[in-house]
Amino acid sequence: VGSNIRQGAVYVLDRLSGVTWTQTARLTAADGVSNDQLGQAVAVGGSAVIAGAPSVTLDASQPFQGTAYVFYEAPVLQVAANPASQTATAGAPTTFTAASTGATNVGAQWQVSTDGTNWSNIAGATSAWYTVIPTTADSGKRYRVVFSDGSGGTATSTAATLNVVKATTKLTITSSAQPRRI
Repeated sequence: VGSNIRQGAVYVLDRLSGVTWTQTARLTAADGVSNDQLGQAVAVGGSAVIAGAPSVTLDASQPFQGTAYVFYEAPVLQVAANPASQTATAGAPTTFTAASTGATNVGAQWQVSTDGTNWSNIAGATSAWYTVIPTTADSGKRYRVVFSDGSGGTATSTAATLNVVKATTKLTITSSAQPRRI
């Protein structure tokens, strides 16, 4: 690597479309020096790679002790399920749901917008679901959730639109078996 001969490197390949192998990463030791021989032995599992470097000297009095380097690609936070647009009756609780994948300890913050451009956080709406009891004034509002992974990564769902209709009263008139005269 660079001017360090036999420092070693591990090349990660991915089989695209099941046919062509393409290099997707080149892993090197940040503290590597000449003759470390990184990559002499490699183990791969999930998104982790363990690469042996048998000639690494950790203590100058005991050369060539060797070491293993662990390379890990943290999962990427993604929206797995977006909230769906809904039509609700005024006064009836309506719930939007969403889901994320790829990270643990995920936080959520629901937001609302009247124009789809300017968004405001909804106080206390910090679950993968949000329930609103709408009024007709809420019709046309958009709702979305922003998932966060605690290390700066976020994933934002698509917006769902809430359409609110007035409650209808159904009046049923039935004939009486004994009509009365007034």
